[in-house]
Amino acid sequence: MFFDQVQGAIASAPLPTVQSLLVVWPQLSGLVAAMILLFTLAYVVFQRQEVRA
Repeated sequence: MFFDQVQGAIASAPLPTVQSLLVVWPQLSGLVAAMILLFTLAYVVFQRQEVRA
């Protein structure tokens, strides 16, 4: 969190759901993007393997 997000906040009060999602959004979108990228790479590697019966 940045200082301007903390400024004026009550120490023990939880954030509303919308504000919590705004704080977590960059990490959440990064995790989803990394998951899609790794799945795609694994799928491409799997498809390139030669299958012999």
